[in-house]
Amino acid sequence: MATFEGFSPIDFPDFEVCRREALHMVGGDETLAERILSGVVDLYEMPKDLQEFHGKVEDRAAWVQTQADAFIARQLEATERRRKSREPTL
Repeated sequence: MATFEGFSPIDFPDFEVCRREALHMVGGDETLAERILSGVVDLYEMPKDLQEFHGKVEDRAAWVQTQADAFIARQLEATERRRKSREPTL
């Protein structure tokens, strides 16, 4: 599913996934594949039962979608907090 690129004893392993593999992982959904390729979804966090390259495409795609939605929600919340912190107080 992914190529192992390196390991550091003080950090997580480094993985690289090509576009074709990312597309295959999520049943051809380009948006979800881009979420993987851009790092929005961390494959290191994927449950072991979804890591099998064959099968479970729908479950894996649903997991990627959930992870991407959570990431985006966190980013929007952080943006809103920054915006509010810049507002003048009366």
